[in-house]
Amino acid sequence: MVPQPSARRDDPPRETGSPGSTVHLLALAMQNGAIGMYLADPADGRFLVVNPALEEFLGRSADDLRSCSGPDLTHPHDREAEARLLADLLAGHSPSYRLRKRFLQPDGTVVWGDLSVSTIRQETGGVQTLIGQVVDVTETVRSYRKLAETEDLHRFMAANAADVVFRASNQGITEWISASVEPFTGWTPADLIGRDFASFVHPDDLPTLRRGRERFLAGESARFELRVRCADGSYKWMAVAGAGRRDGTGRVVGRTGGWRDIDAEVRARLALAVSEERFRLAMEQGGVGMCMATPAGRFQEVNEALCRLLGRSADDLRRCTWQELTHPDDLAVDLGLARQVAEGHRSGYRLRKRFLRPNGTVVWGDLSVAGLRNDDGSLRAYVAQIVDVSDLIQAQQQAAVAALERNRILDNIPVAIVCATPDAAPTARALYINRCFEQTFGYTIEDLPTFQDWLQRAFAGEEARADFARRWFEALNHAREQQAGPGRSPWTASTATARRGRRRSAGWRSTAPWW
Repeated sequence: MVPQPSARRDDPPRETGSPGSTVHLLALAMQNGAIGMYLADPADGRFLVVNPALEEFLGRSADDLRSCSGPDLTHPHDREAEARLLADLLAGHSPSYRLRKRFLQPDGTVVWGDLSVSTIRQETGGVQTLIGQVVDVTETVRSYRKLAETEDLHRFMAANAADVVFRASNQGITEWISASVEPFTGWTPADLIGRDFASFVHPDDLPTLRRGRERFLAGESARFELRVRCADGSYKWMAVAGAGRRDGTGRVVGRTGGWRDIDAEVRARLALAVSEERFRLAMEQGGVGMCMATPAGRFQEVNEALCRLLGRSADDLRRCTWQELTHPDDLAVDLGLARQVAEGHRSGYRLRKRFLRPNGTVVWGDLSVAGLRNDDGSLRAYVAQIVDVSDLIQAQQQAAVAALERNRILDNIPVAIVCATPDAAPTARALYINRCFEQTFGYTIEDLPTFQDWLQRAFAGEEARADFARRWFEALNHAREQQAGPGRSPWTASTATARRGRRRSAGWRSTAPWW
């Protein structure tokens, strides 16, 4: 005996067995069950009894269902799998089976159900009736499919991304990593999956990794930089960003994130830091005044040598501009050169100029300036070196005064005198010609810039030039070889051609200077 079919939920159950019997309880369970239930003929699979929940799930009435069999309402792609399971059940190889499969509604819509099938057997062991239960999992399957599609998309994006994408456990074991890791490190995903990421991190960076993992375990996001060992044994800098991954209950079950290759960026940054440190040490320890100033001219960095040169403390200088410390007579030239650097017309300049000290005294500096630029080419700062040349300027001024006095004396001596550089070569340069020489030969210092020019003008023949040059340099060497006082050579006579072809006979003597 089996329960009689019921087509609607509001129909009272037909009690085909005595109250409390197995059949009676089964009928009540089917009638009021929230999941689809049915009894079917094991011979052909036709439905014998269906409950309202199954009618609703399959979109068919009880009468329609009793005219169908299970295979009729099964998606073609699932029929073969269920046929094998049913055969094993009928043969007694298994007491029941479960299958997630697709069912067809009248309009062709596919719905998914988790099907569980067992049997009611006769006393002889044969199968009398099939008992089926179907749970509607259509929305669950659709959600899983959307999730799978999303994960597939994420995997596709990760596999084709320029950066490396990873998923790891709470213990740091890599569970999945994108194929883009290989161009960066030489490792394939298979080399890394199942291994602790920490084993690939530079030992000096493990504290950084531990701090990041603590953030991940708390379900927080973290960003940090560290060195990752490559397949060839070298290390590359990577920027790691990720967050703790939570399950449906909110529990942190792992982490996901990505790496970005920043090796070139970090190495450039470290090289810049080294360069800046060298510059800082050079500024602090250098004996030459050095500074860095803004494009507007305000001092940013100054060294002790510059403070001594300008007679101001570092704090005082940072409150000033170089324009305020420049002598008014030198400011226009300095501003013009600095403007050319700022506008990119020149990379730097050099200028000898005067600086003003707080007490009003003037100090001379040999200034060298270079422009430090931003990535877009705009001026970031001026970098300058200033050498104190006050003593040199003073010596030059004193030498100029002495030269004027010497020239005044020599101009009043009634002997033709030429002061020249002591080069033992025709390229020796004339430094001074006195008034008597100009009156005797008619030549000025502009006419005779070198000894070679004198030879060309004064001696017409090559033989005469060579003879005079030989005797001149012999006399000069003789003067140099004398030890005491200024060296003087013996007098030597020759005839030279003056301006306008006049001939002049003269005695010549070379004198080696002693200053």
